[in-house]
Amino acid sequence: MIRTLLGSFIFLVISSFGTAADTSIDVMPLPQQYQLNGFRLPIDKTFTVHYSQISSPRLNRATARLIAAWQTRSAITFKVTDAPRAKAALVIECDALSSDIPAVTTDESYKLEINSKQAILHANNEVGVMRGLATIQQLLTKDTKGWFMPGLVITDSPRFSWRGLLIDVGRHFMPVEVIHRNLDAMALVKLNVLHFHLTEDQGFRLEIKRHPELTELGSDGKYYTQEQMKELISYAADRGIRVVPEFDLPAHSVSWLVSHPELSSGTEPVLLNRHWPSLDPVFDPTNEAVYTFLNDVFAEVTTLFPDPYFHIGGDENNGVQWSKNASIKAFIRAHGLKDNAGLQTYFNQRVGKLLLAYNKRMIGWDEILNPELPRNDVIETWRGEAGIGKATAGGYDVIRAHGYYIDLLQSAAYHYVVDPSPAAAHAQIGHVLGGEATMWGEFVSDQTIDSRIWPRTAAIAERFWSQQSVVDINDMYRRLEIIDFRLDEAGTIQKKYVKQALMRLLGSDRSESPLEVLENFIDACEPCKGYGKRPGITSITPLNSLADVTRPDGKIQRHFSTKVDYYLNRKMYDEASSYSIMIYLLKWKGSASLVLKLANTAPALVDAAPLAYQLNDVASLGIEAINYIKHKQVAPTIWKAKAVRRLKLDSELHGAVQLAIIPSVEKLVNEVQVEK
Repeated sequence: MIRTLLGSFIFLVISSFGTAADTSIDVMPLPQQYQLNGFRLPIDKTFTVHYSQISSPRLNRATARLIAAWQTRSAITFKVTDAPRAKAALVIECDALSSDIPAVTTDESYKLEINSKQAILHANNEVGVMRGLATIQQLLTKDTKGWFMPGLVITDSPRFSWRGLLIDVGRHFMPVEVIHRNLDAMALVKLNVLHFHLTEDQGFRLEIKRHPELTELGSDGKYYTQEQMKELISYAADRGIRVVPEFDLPAHSVSWLVSHPELSSGTEPVLLNRHWPSLDPVFDPTNEAVYTFLNDVFAEVTTLFPDPYFHIGGDENNGVQWSKNASIKAFIRAHGLKDNAGLQTYFNQRVGKLLLAYNKRMIGWDEILNPELPRNDVIETWRGEAGIGKATAGGYDVIRAHGYYIDLLQSAAYHYVVDPSPAAAHAQIGHVLGGEATMWGEFVSDQTIDSRIWPRTAAIAERFWSQQSVVDINDMYRRLEIIDFRLDEAGTIQKKYVKQALMRLLGSDRSESPLEVLENFIDACEPCKGYGKRPGITSITPLNSLADVTRPDGKIQRHFSTKVDYYLNRKMYDEASSYSIMIYLLKWKGSASLVLKLANTAPALVDAAPLAYQLNDVASLGIEAINYIKHKQVAPTIWKAKAVRRLKLDSELHGAVQLAIIPSVEKLVNEVQVEK
């Protein structure tokens, strides 16, 4: 009964997210311009397609992906046939073929018109068609009459040409199938750059045929063969996505130096590092053998990666080895480089020239920025808006990562308000290429990574694509809940993984009832935000604890928060409104009691026990507060003082997990009137 009532209340909350749903469409990112026209295009098993002007295998594959997603959603078996233009349900007008590998200058614009007879999609090339098909894929919906697409007119193109997702496979390796499904998800939300972080202290993840020792000693056997990488690049290109590799230099380089200690700046042995943060070993920029070796690697990998951009990292060099090395300090003095920063600029210039010989444009993190750096190089900034302003003022193109670190597990709303081109850079807005969401790999496995990327990155994708004026957070969240299901259709496992992981935590007791209890329990929890809260985790630690199951920015927590805000702002404390809050708290209080019992029989749930005590206490305080509020009773002063102290204690982390509902319960407690 409680679960049924809760479902009804959640429906009411979703409905109360604002009137934006009346004028907005269920698409993410929102198109640049769109207008609903009141028509309705029915979609059934007779669906047909007509390719006008150009038909190609690439377009056929893109259409097949659309149909596969629709079949998953609708359970309709589409027998797609080509039909004359006048009779086709979908007309695709493509003016020209696209290059096999997309470019940063590729035209991604499209136009879409849907009326009661057909949908007409027009684009200048195949990539533009794919962007339009991503919109169409999301538009299919259902009412009492059946499946249909709403009538509308769309004129669309991206605001920024660089819309990326960084996936770090250096710290935790990700198998090919993980990259595949995330490329499919990227295509759905119109991201167009996979930034592939391929080397780290913990792993060198790409086969180098001239130097097989790099993966033999630096990867724990986990790396991509060149044939696998070629296939991944082709897979991405087929979806209009570029692949930009990152080979981190001169620091974050233990996995390079473990097989080539003679290129290190230090004399101590170099051992593969399975811990973090970064260690001291770093390339020696004064050693000419370093550049010969790097040229060997670049000669091979620049042929493998067709994109003209090449990322060298360049970040977080602590300079410890350089400062200890007398020969290196003498080199700095002899060449007038002043300090370690000057030496790194020297190194970057040398590396940049090597890459330029292979027609590659170098990208690096903030740390490479120096007035002596060639203006052709690109700065990716993780340090903030001041860095963007400094780089663009110096004439450098910039990619923004700051504000989009999704591994910090902030809310979608947090990322959504960050713009790639802040006010500080407006005078040089043409130098802002776009932005990237960054999925650093310290605390993700091949099973958990999707839940850390999606669906929040869809909101970031909207910030990169849509108009700057698209800022309605309520409507963003309304559509984000829909896109979460669409991503699931595309093959991501952020939804599937949770139930499977909870079953593993339960151990031998896998009945439906305990599973439902745990699902209710984690609805109130979230993984801790930021770094430094999970000591002892390494690149070989199995990431299967409670912290790895909880999802950031959870839907139920958000609904509860919305409900509490609505309740308190409206100040209509009737029985029904009060119970709409109480139902959440009663559910969580009940699940907390049952989790305590489960923790006695399931050792993997040891982290859940203290959280269950906290949840029981927090839910109890919320219930007490609601009773005071709805009955307009005055509470003893000591009650409120104790409640505030208890909530502070209940905010403590356990196993890198915290209760996400505490801020809302605090609001309820603060609303209670006390004796004067």
